[in-house]
Amino acid sequence: MTNIEMGKMLSGLSLMLPKFAPKEISKKLSGMWISALSEFSDEQIREAFKNAASNLTEFPTAAIIKRLCLGVTLTDEQLGIELSSRIEAAIFNIDFPGWGSDKKMEDAKLQILSYVGPIGMEVISKLGGWYKLHRERMKWSMQLRKVVQTMSIIAVKKDFNKCVEMNAKIVSGKERHKALKESTVVVV
Repeated sequence: MTNIEMGKMLSGLSLMLPKFAPKEISKKLSGMWISALSEFSDEQIREAFKNAASNLTEFPTAAIIKRLCLGVTLTDEQLGIELSSRIEAAIFNIDFPGWGSDKKMEDAKLQILSYVGPIGMEVISKLGGWYKLHRERMKWSMQLRKVVQTMSIIAVKKDFNKCVEMNAKIVSGKERHKALKESTVVVV
């Protein structure tokens, strides 16, 4: 599949599913999608995009399109756990470029977006932003992992107001322990 073909498919899908869709479909973004979906045939990818347009309510990540190519469907909890794993992987694998050129920042944002997708970017934003999470990665703990996991599940379920409330509780200090206890997730 060429960059142009992928760009057209992404543009069409972003018109049908504007929530969390990228503002601009660049050659770089198309290339990332082609790379992520390289194991599938053009026909499988087209079918997955059709399926997404018919069944989803927001712009999907490449991981969701991969699952659609495979015919796999997951629960919101499973998607949230997968998203939290991708956020954690991004935090440990993508260097924060610092206060250098805008080009480096844009490249880092695209790389983060390719790791976590648009919903993951929203979760990162609700947790205080990339800089804060990246700065605190060395203090990464089981508690913070559980908070990211819970907020990811909430985000996948599209309840961002609860996500914001939970983040406010965690930041407030006195409620931190209680909020972390409330963030226990049981996947059946």
